Amino acid sequence: MKTEISPLKLSVHDSIIAMKLNVDHSSMEASLDEFGFKDPIKVVRNEDEYQIWDGYRRWMAAQSLGFKQVPVVISDPQNVMLESILSNSTQERTAVEIVSSIKCVLDELGNSQGKKRELINGLTEEDLKDRYTMVSKILGLNLSSVQLRKYITIDDFDNDPSNPLTESLIDKIDLGTLSVSRADNIIKRIKEESKLNNDLDTQLKCPIISNDYEIYNMDNKKAYTKIEDNSIDLLYFSPDYLGIKNYRNVPKEDQVGALGLNDYIDELVNQTLHFIKWKLKDTGVCVINVDDVIIDNQSQAIPQRITLKMISEGVKFIQEVKWEKSNPIPLSNFKGFQPSTESILIFVKDEKKFIWNEYRNLNLEDQIILKQTMNKTYVDSPNKRMVDVLNGELVYDFFKTSVFQNSEFKDIDPNYKHQAPQNEKIPLFFILFFTKPGMKVCDLYGGSGTTGAAALKNGRSAVMFDLDPVNTEFMEKRFKIITEGKSKNKVINENIFFD
Repeated sequence: MKTEISPLKLSVHDSIIAMKLNVDHSSMEASLDEFGFKDPIKVVRNEDEYQIWDGYRRWMAAQSLGFKQVPVVISDPQNVMLESILSNSTQERTAVEIVSSIKCVLDELGNSQGKKRELINGLTEEDLKDRYTMVSKILGLNLSSVQLRKYITIDDFDNDPSNPLTESLIDKIDLGTLSVSRADNIIKRIKEESKLNNDLDTQLKCPIISNDYEIYNMDNKKAYTKIEDNSIDLLYFSPDYLGIKNYRNVPKEDQVGALGLNDYIDELVNQTLHFIKWKLKDTGVCVINVDDVIIDNQSQAIPQRITLKMISEGVKFIQEVKWEKSNPIPLSNFKGFQPSTESILIFVKDEKKFIWNEYRNLNLEDQIILKQTMNKTYVDSPNKRMVDVLNGELVYDFFKTSVFQNSEFKDIDPNYKHQAPQNEKIPLFFILFFTKPGMKVCDLYGGSGTTGAAALKNGRSAVMFDLDPVNTEFMEKRFKIITEGKSKNKVINENIFFD
């Protein structure tokens, strides 16, 4: 039934009002002013109330132009939202309308394409292969199925109670300051950061202690015979210093530090190359913590020599990280600035495949804010890239710790001493960023077991080598304390296996 009534008596139907909040009716206003009504407004009548289900823009434009009466057709469709969507399939929709339209048509189609044949008449066999392609054709949206899925993803994210954003992404799209693809990328970034940080938070606050370790009391030159090929996720070690240490219970001919400079470099590189080529996984990382040495008032450039030789052998060099000691041992009789750093060299087998956990400093109480510059929207996130996860300070390519204090060993064995123990925080950084729980960490110069301790405390397995039986015995005590005596692993002295 067609009639004319005052626009003041009309309202938007409850089922479609959410779609109409940001609709622009300015172009309709110009058309209506020039040509008048070509199509009536379609309404549902409930006693004296008239609710619009088709013609919202015409109604808004008529009110702006001061129309006293508007033409209406009273009807009662079975599905108001669906009828509204299909009757406006040629109109330019807002993002809110697109999302509502997609959901409504998907719901009507159901899982079977045969359920609503009246919706899909005229579509080709190619159109019928994908439900989202069908929806796009039915609605006349000229959008790919991938784009439609992005709209649904964005809307779901907007309505997720755990969403940390302070504003609606769909609203930003309607304002023209954010593209659909950019909004989808923002969601992916936030979800990935949240997952990584939740994983890290769990690892640090509720660590799963691994009891999977092996300790080998043997020369690390033979270590490759005990390691399966492609089994190591992180090779981390700090080799003997060149020429300045005399290690306990280790014959001088077995100490790499006793070699001359060139032989020292060759030995370290050749040993490392074998492990990287055969024992390291394609996703694995090799980290070498090596100190330079001053001889006759000259730096020997040991980190640089190792790096260049490794590169010449085809190994992929990622970067050099500097470890700054907050309390370095002074170097006497040196005419130069006092050394206070050591180099940590990072190599990989495959520069495209190696594991890197993009941890960020996430304050879960902070919300992520969308900011706008000119006409572009971007994320202002409290998540800061590459963070010292232990104290919250930003980290670049250096970090600072104190050197190890032997007093830290007193609860394990008060009589144990080591010539150059390492602060546990140093290997922990690389374990957290380059491996995941359950992965295997290997240290060819096990010493007091610091690398293994950091690995076990954070759910990784450990394979340790050291030629000094005092060190391997101490490692066993240290690891048993960490694993609370639950370990079923072994300490291996050459070919003799212990429980």
